[in-house]
Amino acid sequence: KVSTDQQAFFQFDQGEGKSVGAEYDPATRELHMKSQADLLWIGTGPAENAMHIEAGDLVYKELEGKVYLSPWSRLTRGSLRIEAKNSVVTLIDGRIQLVESEMANGHGQDAGRKIEKGAHKLWATFSEEGVINKISGNQQARLVSLSENSRTTVTSDNIDLHFTPQTKQVNGVQQAESILTSALTTGKSVVESSPLPKPGVLPGETRILRSDVIEMAMKPGGQEIQTVRTQTAGQVEFKPNRPDHPHRTVDASRIIVHYGANNAIEKFLATGVKTRTDKPPILAKKNAGPPPPAFTWSDELSASFSPGSSELSRLEQWGHFRYEEGDRKAKAERALLEQQVNKITLTDSATVSDETGTTSADRIILDQEGGDFDAAGNVTSVRQPDKKPASASLLDQSQPMQAKAGKMRTRDNNQRIYYDGNAVLWQGANRISADSIEINRRDGTLHA
Repeated sequence: KVSTDQQAFFQFDQGEGKSVGAEYDPATRELHMKSQADLLWIGTGPAENAMHIEAGDLVYKELEGKVYLSPWSRLTRGSLRIEAKNSVVTLIDGRIQLVESEMANGHGQDAGRKIEKGAHKLWATFSEEGVINKISGNQQARLVSLSENSRTTVTSDNIDLHFTPQTKQVNGVQQAESILTSALTTGKSVVESSPLPKPGVLPGETRILRSDVIEMAMKPGGQEIQTVRTQTAGQVEFKPNRPDHPHRTVDASRIIVHYGANNAIEKFLATGVKTRTDKPPILAKKNAGPPPPAFTWSDELSASFSPGSSELSRLEQWGHFRYEEGDRKAKAERALLEQQVNKITLTDSATVSDETGTTSADRIILDQEGGDFDAAGNVTSVRQPDKKPASASLLDQSQPMQAKAGKMRTRDNNQRIYYDGNAVLWQGANRISADSIEINRRDGTLHA
């Protein structure tokens, strides 16, 4: 045996190191670096893939092929650094195969993107060249990616990051590196992407995806996300960062998100869908309170976003579509929301109803802001009597009014109603047929 309380230096075929206080037993082939342990493990791979190992206390058991680090540890390879409490390094034929760490936090930087990761338990496996194959986190696992435009945070009970080894030329020398190809989270998974503030640029929405199981696929190079999909039921929340933007949530049995450049959402697909949209409070009418939320349901949903902005431009839902907003309800086989004009187009067996009546047609266009609509194709409508009839009304205010026409439109918040094209209107025994009929409910007049 040999031991010392002084600073000691080591050199061996797999690397070199130093510590304050050391002990070596050639019978058990154990090296104990008692404090301030600092070890550079080169292994059998190239020198640029060496692992720098630091710890308060280090025990290398050569026969087991393990290095035990306590009560703190730090492992560094290139831009990757793992800081933890206790760690165990497993060696195979002189190369590092596995690192197991407790209460671990990892840091790294790649092509201008900063990456942080952590978990109560962290495992990292390495290839024969000394580059990472896989990183797994368990218990409060997290992954943070910080780019020029956004911050993406992933939290879950378990996270598995899969890497592909790749070689590149650096100063004329071939070097191996790890490229992130996919990530899988299981157990209370949340992916949150928020825009970073920039001078003179209006912030986009913060997007939060929640599901029990989430799978992420990366684009070639591992820098940007290609797709995110849920393997179980999930929810996407679009949180506004501007006072004039709505707050949206989408609950679905399955969700797929496709990304464009700079991790901006390009397309959003969902199955078994329920949506909720809360309008911004600044749109509330004076002395009327906040606007009611809007709900939709459908079998399928497809949303498109403006290139590079992640701003919703077009939302299409089909398969047993339903819509509710306050006392207004609608249903159809297919619905299209055009965000810029704030209108919903209903097609295939479209029906709209509220406290004033019900309208059915081949196609109905709803104005979400003003509440009016345009209907075309086999229009039928039933209008309920006014609760406060005009003093001089040409219509019987005790009975509903029914109508058929080729087209129908309402204006001034349903106060003016127009029927065009073979219009027929009847109420009780009274019946009117005309090319067009106009009803002014506020004034109590009818013009045919």
